Amino acid sequence: MVVLVGKVGDSEKEVVPLTEEFPYKARSFKKHYSTLFPAEITVEKGTSTGSAPKTTFVDFVGGDAYSAPIAVINGMEHYLHRDHLGSILAISDSTGQVIEERHFTAWGKVAWFKKQGELSDFSDSILPRGFTGHACPEQSREEPKPYYII
Repeated sequence: MVVLVGKVGDSEKEVVPLTEEFPYKARSFKKHYSTLFPAEITVEKGTSTGSAPKTTFVDFVGGDAYSAPIAVINGMEHYLHRDHLGSILAISDSTGQVIEERHFTAWGKVAWFKKQGELSDFSDSILPRGFTGHACPEQSREEPKPYYII
Protein backbone atom coordinates (compact mmCIF):
# COMPACT_ATOMS: atom_id res chain seq x y z
CA MET A 1 0.00 0.00 0.00
CA VAL A 2 1.27 3.46 -0.94
CA VAL A 3 0.67 6.26 1.56
CA LEU A 4 0.67 9.98 0.83
CA VAL A 5 2.53 11.72 3.63
CA GLY A 6 2.25 15.42 4.35
CA LYS A 7 4.16 17.68 6.68
CA VAL A 8 2.08 19.37 9.37
CA GLY A 9 4.15 21.69 11.54
CA ASP A 10 7.30 19.87 12.66
CA SER A 11 5.86 16.37 12.39
CA GLU A 12 4.90 14.17 9.46
CA LYS A 13 1.33 12.98 9.25
CA GLU A 14 -0.34 10.30 7.15
CA VAL A 15 -2.83 12.12 4.95
CA VAL A 16 -4.48 9.61 2.62
CA PRO A 17 -3.84 5.92 1.94
CA LEU A 18 -3.67 5.39 -1.83
CA THR A 19 -5.43 2.07 -2.34
CA GLU A 20 -7.78 0.65 -4.94
CA GLU A 21 -10.67 1.98 -2.82
CA PHE A 22 -9.43 5.58 -3.07
CA PRO A 23 -12.55 7.79 -2.78
CA TYR A 24 -12.18 9.65 -6.08
CA LYS A 25 -12.87 6.43 -7.99
CA ALA A 26 -16.31 6.18 -6.37
CA ARG A 27 -17.32 9.74 -7.27
CA SER A 28 -20.16 10.24 -9.69
CA PHE A 29 -18.24 12.83 -11.72
CA LYS A 30 -14.87 13.81 -13.19
CA LYS A 31 -13.61 17.38 -13.00
CA HIS A 32 -11.03 18.94 -15.31
CA TYR A 33 -9.23 22.24 -14.70
CA SER A 34 -7.38 24.47 -17.15
CA THR A 35 -3.94 25.93 -16.50
CA LEU A 36 -4.17 28.21 -19.54
CA PHE A 37 -7.31 30.14 -18.56
CA PRO A 38 -9.64 30.11 -15.52
CA ALA A 39 -12.14 27.38 -16.37
CA GLU A 40 -13.33 23.98 -15.22
CA ILE A 41 -15.29 21.19 -16.86
CA THR A 42 -17.36 18.71 -14.85
CA VAL A 43 -18.57 15.47 -16.44
CA GLU A 44 -21.14 13.58 -14.37
CA LYS A 45 -21.49 9.88 -15.02
CA GLY A 46 -24.72 8.66 -16.57
CA THR A 47 -27.24 6.81 -14.42
CA SER A 48 -27.84 3.09 -14.42
CA THR A 49 -30.97 3.67 -16.54
CA GLY A 50 -28.72 4.58 -19.45
CA SER A 51 -29.00 8.36 -19.41
CA ALA A 52 -26.17 10.30 -21.01
CA PRO A 53 -23.51 11.98 -18.86
CA LYS A 54 -24.11 15.65 -18.04
CA THR A 55 -21.27 18.08 -18.84
CA THR A 56 -20.95 21.51 -17.22
CA PHE A 57 -18.56 24.18 -18.54
CA VAL A 58 -17.60 27.04 -16.20
CA ASP A 59 -15.50 30.00 -17.35
CA PHE A 60 -14.42 32.44 -14.64
CA VAL A 61 -14.30 36.09 -15.75
CA GLY A 62 -12.15 38.68 -13.98
CA GLY A 63 -10.20 36.23 -11.85
CA ASP A 64 -9.82 32.57 -11.00
CA ALA A 65 -12.28 30.22 -9.27
CA TYR A 66 -11.40 31.78 -5.89
CA SER A 67 -11.76 35.46 -6.81
CA ALA A 68 -13.78 35.92 -10.02
CA PRO A 69 -16.92 38.08 -9.74
CA ILE A 70 -18.50 36.44 -12.80
CA ALA A 71 -18.90 32.80 -13.83
CA VAL A 72 -20.21 31.84 -17.25
CA ILE A 73 -21.90 28.48 -16.64
CA ASN A 74 -22.86 26.62 -19.82
CA GLY A 75 -22.98 29.92 -21.70
CA MET A 76 -25.09 31.81 -19.13
CA GLU A 77 -23.56 34.68 -17.15
CA HIS A 78 -23.87 34.50 -13.35
CA TYR A 79 -22.62 37.00 -10.76
CA LEU A 80 -20.82 35.64 -7.69
CA HIS A 81 -21.30 37.59 -4.45
CA ARG A 82 -18.39 36.72 -2.14
CA ASP A 83 -17.40 37.53 1.41
CA HIS A 84 -13.94 38.67 2.53
CA LEU A 85 -12.68 35.05 2.59
CA GLY A 86 -13.75 34.32 -0.99
CA SER A 87 -16.73 32.16 -0.01
CA ILE A 88 -19.62 32.53 -2.46
CA LEU A 89 -22.60 33.73 -0.42
CA ALA A 90 -25.00 34.30 -3.32
CA ILE A 91 -25.25 33.80 -7.08
CA SER A 92 -27.43 36.04 -9.22
CA ASP A 93 -28.29 35.93 -12.91
CA SER A 94 -27.83 38.68 -15.49
CA THR A 95 -31.15 40.31 -14.49
CA GLY A 96 -30.04 40.65 -10.85
CA GLN A 97 -32.34 37.91 -9.56
CA VAL A 98 -30.71 35.94 -6.71
CA ILE A 99 -30.88 32.28 -7.70
CA GLU A 100 -28.75 30.76 -4.92
CA GLU A 101 -27.80 31.73 -1.38
CA ARG A 102 -25.53 29.87 1.02
CA HIS A 103 -24.11 30.33 4.48
CA PHE A 104 -21.16 28.56 6.09
CA THR A 105 -20.22 27.93 9.72
CA ALA A 106 -16.83 28.99 11.07
CA TRP A 107 -15.16 25.71 9.97
CA GLY A 108 -16.69 25.48 6.51
CA LYS A 109 -19.83 23.41 7.00
CA VAL A 110 -22.82 24.44 4.94
CA ALA A 111 -25.21 25.95 7.51
CA TRP A 112 -27.98 26.42 4.95
CA PHE A 113 -28.42 26.59 1.20
CA LYS A 114 -31.32 28.15 -0.71
CA LYS A 115 -32.14 27.75 -4.37
CA GLN A 116 -34.77 30.16 -5.74
CA GLY A 117 -35.50 31.20 -2.12
CA GLU A 118 -36.29 27.66 -0.90
CA LEU A 119 -34.07 25.55 1.38
CA SER A 120 -32.40 22.90 -0.71
CA ASP A 121 -29.48 20.47 -0.70
CA PHE A 122 -26.06 21.96 -1.53
CA SER A 123 -25.51 19.22 -4.12
CA ASP A 124 -28.21 20.98 -6.21
CA SER A 125 -26.01 24.06 -6.64
CA ILE A 126 -25.15 25.30 -10.13
CA LEU A 127 -21.65 26.06 -8.82
CA PRO A 128 -20.78 23.74 -5.90
CA ARG A 129 -17.94 25.81 -4.46
CA GLY A 130 -17.93 26.04 -0.71
CA PHE A 131 -16.02 27.68 2.09
CA THR A 132 -13.36 30.13 0.79
CA GLY A 133 -14.42 29.30 -2.78
CA HIS A 134 -12.97 25.78 -2.79
CA ALA A 135 -14.69 23.01 -4.72
CA CYS A 136 -16.63 20.71 -2.41
CA PRO A 137 -19.33 18.86 -4.34
CA GLU A 138 -19.76 16.23 -1.60
CA GLN A 139 -21.28 18.76 0.82
CA SER A 140 -24.94 18.46 1.66
CA ARG A 141 -27.21 20.24 4.12
CA GLU A 142 -28.37 16.99 5.73
CA GLU A 143 -24.91 15.60 6.46
CA PRO A 144 -22.44 18.50 6.40
CA LYS A 145 -18.76 17.66 6.56
CA PRO A 146 -16.15 20.06 7.90
CA TYR A 147 -13.89 21.49 5.24
CA TYR A 148 -10.40 22.25 6.50
CA ILE A 149 -7.76 24.04 4.46
CA ILE A 150 -4.25 23.08 5.51
